[in-house]
Amino acid sequence: MDRAILYKVLQYPLVQYITLLRRDLIKVNDIFPSKIKKDIRVNLYTSERTLKQAYLPPTIPKGQMLSNIKFDERFAVIAYNYDIKDLKYRTTQITVIGKPTPNLYYLFSIDRRLFYRHKVFFRCFDMTGDKIDIPFEVYSIPLSQK
Repeated sequence: MDRAILYKVLQYPLVQYITLLRRDLIKVNDIFPSKIKKDIRVNLYTSERTLKQAYLPPTIPKGQMLSNIKFDERFAVIAYNYDIKDLKYRTTQITVIGKPTPNLYYLFSIDRRLFYRHKVFFRCFDMTGDKIDIPFEVYSIPLSQK
């Protein structure tokens, strides 16, 4: 990741952020149903129950997907139409840098033990550091017992 982009989008010095490493699970091109549209969206799922309600491409078996995530250790994230390259976490904000990519379905997991607040939200940017508007949602997260 180009540090110039990080300096442009991060509000505080880089050392104050936790880098969230991704464990890729599914990254496929898909034609989304009309309810998803072509908008960029990033959603966090904190339990198997909530992930079961998420859209999954018909070519992926739901049982196989759910068995790949241990929710006592990780959270699931789905990005629609957005290829995520970097995630930084600080207090209640997850800063995401990526590339808008039409029809991309991207499911990955992140380590839940790194979170230290009960509420988080996403702010997204493209590879030049320009802000990308996404639907704003605050996620309540159960903190890890560490």
